[in-house]
Amino acid sequence: MPAGTACGSASDTACTDPDICDAAGTCLPRNAAAGTACGDQGVACHFNDSCNASGACVDAGLRAPGVLCGNTVDDQRRNPDVCGPDGGCEPNDAAVGTSCTMCPAGTGNCQCRNAACVNECVPFAGAAYGYMGCNATEVTPSCADIATSGVGLSLPGNGSAAVPIGFDFTFYDTSYTTVTIEDNGLLKFAGVTPAAGFQCLPSAALTGGGVAALLPFWADLNPVGGQVYYLTSGRAELSESGQNMRVCYVDTGDAGQLATAGITDAAGVDELQYTCQSATLVDGAVVDYFCTDGCPFTSTTEFDDLSDGQLLAANSSEWDPWNSAPFVTANNDLVRGFEGGASGIMRLSAMSYIPTGTTGSVYFIALDTYYATGTQHWLSQIRLNGTNNTVVDEGGTATQTGGGSTTRTLIRNTWVPVEIVINIAARTYTSRYNGQALMTNRTWTLGGTGGVHGAIDLYGNTDLVGGGYFDDVGIEKQ
Repeated sequence: MPAGTACGSASDTACTDPDICDAAGTCLPRNAAAGTACGDQGVACHFNDSCNASGACVDAGLRAPGVLCGNTVDDQRRNPDVCGPDGGCEPNDAAVGTSCTMCPAGTGNCQCRNAACVNECVPFAGAAYGYMGCNATEVTPSCADIATSGVGLSLPGNGSAAVPIGFDFTFYDTSYTTVTIEDNGLLKFAGVTPAAGFQCLPSAALTGGGVAALLPFWADLNPVGGQVYYLTSGRAELSESGQNMRVCYVDTGDAGQLATAGITDAAGVDELQYTCQSATLVDGAVVDYFCTDGCPFTSTTEFDDLSDGQLLAANSSEWDPWNSAPFVTANNDLVRGFEGGASGIMRLSAMSYIPTGTTGSVYFIALDTYYATGTQHWLSQIRLNGTNNTVVDEGGTATQTGGGSTTRTLIRNTWVPVEIVINIAARTYTSRYNGQALMTNRTWTLGGTGGVHGAIDLYGNTDLVGGGYFDDVGIEKQ
């Protein structure tokens, strides 16, 4: 055959090119020189891989745990990052709540959080349901001025207007899509509009009408001749509770001497008051109402509003931008994080679709610990295998026991539910496909410290051909 004709191995990698014939008729291997760079190069906590003389890429392994990597800053906020046992460069930030003296101007508890010194608001009260409140003072308000960008409402005396929230908002375990803006300084989710004026909490005027509301500045206001503005911006974010609210105060006149600020549930049994008839709502004041670990939340991602091929990363702040598309292709991940806390029940769910012709596997995965550049710890991995038409839960990274793993038959060409229900305090989980158990009360161990800082991971395996789909991805905390 002519010199240069393909022969032997057709492998074309960093360490070898396809074999070819020479002029003498010999099939020549074309391996890269030993030591040629391949595989991991310049990856923190990994030694650089290299080719051997046989055309293989040799994994050089991981650097020892504790070796410095990534961030080198060493101050009150953070320590230098170090390599972890799994080869990840792990952040070494100061513990949340550590005292700090590097805060910007303002008042509050100067504490470390996410490698920064911030003026954490000072807790002022708690409620049986799980809501907490805290306050601070800001030099520059963190709430945007929407007088020019917002929608203006001309409200009559004792008038109101219902407006769309723009997403599902959970308040005292009830989901709302609209809120009524009252001219007397209430944002009402349910109930009968109270009379003009205000009362300290608990308030008969509110509980008698079944009012569930945020009271930024409940007073006998009269915006006639002016306007009240509202604005929905961005996308709904999933937080630790899904029920957090912030109120910023600017130019409040009497600073709240004739007003009440707080929140109330419709039953009037779990009201939380920040202030009543006290000049504390001063210029620059900010009050947060947030739900602690015990509060439930629900969040669902639907991909229906995306066009085919539209990048998910550019259109959602909820998902990690690893190969960002709702269509799962070979060796790709989509990751969405969540805070599960130290107790409660988490339900992770989705609808799956595997069409005819798909071979290889896609995964619906739960991680109990997920940091994009640090520790990642798998809890459950539901494998939908298009090659042998099976569905099985392959478990997680840690030592696990029990569960009675059961293999189910893969269903094609229709949407099929998958779910993982996690008991955080008991450290057990149950997984299901089409309502049938895969694992039942499987034990697991937490890969990080504190509570669950986890994620849903949609993964297409390297053998995947033809693709698979996920939609209606839900995260629910009970």
